Amino acid sequence: MLSAYDQQRILRIAWDTEKDQGPFHCPECQRQVILKKGQFVVHHFAHAPGSNCKFGTGETLEHWQAKFEIYRVLRTYPQITDLQVELPLGPVRPDIIFCWEGKIYVVIEFQRSPLQVADVVRRTSYYTEKNIAVLWIILPRGRFAASERCSTRIWERFLYELYDNTIFCWEGYQVVLAFRLEPCVLNTEYRELYDRHAGLWRMRETPRYSKRLRIAHSYDAVRITDMKVIEVPAQRRGEFMLPKALLWSLEERLEDEQESMTPA
Repeated sequence: MLSAYDQQRILRIAWDTEKDQGPFHCPECQRQVILKKGQFVVHHFAHAPGSNCKFGTGETLEHWQAKFEIYRVLRTYPQITDLQVELPLGPVRPDIIFCWEGKIYVVIEFQRSPLQVADVVRRTSYYTEKNIAVLWIILPRGRFAASERCSTRIWERFLYELYDNTIFCWEGYQVVLAFRLEPCVLNTEYRELYDRHAGLWRMRETPRYSKRLRIAHSYDAVRITDMKVIEVPAQRRGEFMLPKALLWSLEERLEDEQESMTPA
């Protein structure tokens, strides 16, 4: 874990904390944790050997590094206050949370491991109920390669629909790459049909699309601080029923990009 409580119940971030400010306690199990500050590993808190608490476990070094990079950059923006890492919020614990221009709270959720769509809906809906905008970012870095065929997971396809045909992938510091995922044609079936009006036989082409495979196209490198709050109504898109959501996204840029791609 990257954050833990001190004796005054102040949430401390590992890389901005010294050992003499302890003891520290786990936000989940309340047991004492140890501040680890090494030369080659991201500074973090760890449970003592033998602990069965799952708080802060299962995350990769890249996940920790992404939180570290974003935190370091966002803290330099005067528009951002109340910046926290892994702040416990009832049933959720966002990777990053901050207040933008004193008006709206925003959370950043990095996701890499398999996740049920129901969990994405639950967490997104919780943030929306609390009037918090959410940005989901895909890990690892380079998850999608531009113009190449890739196998997508169901929760990634859900996020793609939720963010209006865009998915955000981690690039570095506070930059994400915005991708479109075009359908991938597996093969084309040809069938001869009779056109009664013309009195002719015609060949009909029917493409067969993959459920999982997509062709990724990167259309922008985006700074998180360039995004805005977007309200999404509950709706059905494709195979998914989307919940009402408050997102941190790029609606205007996406619309401009779509217009630029429309033939004159």
